[in-house]
Amino acid sequence: AAEKLFLEHGYAGTSVNEIVRVAGGSLATLYASFGTKEKLFEEVMTQRVRSAFDGEPQAPITVMMPIL
Repeated sequence: AAEKLFLEHGYAGTSVNEIVRVAGGSLATLYASFGTKEKLFEEVMTQRVRSAFDGEPQAPITVMMPIL
C-alpha cells in the first residue's frame, strides 16, 4: 500500500494515516515496524531498487517523478 501511495502522490502527498487506512493496519504497528514515515519510504525505495536488480517489473520512471 505504501509503495502505491508514494508512487501516486509522492512522499509529501502521502500521509501515514492514509497508508494505514489502505493497508488495513494500525499506526502503532507502522511506527513499531519503521519508526518514521521517512524510514518506511527508505525501505520501500530499497525494496524497489533490489527488485529492479532481480529483474522484476517496475513502474516507469515517469510515474516516480512526483516522489523526487
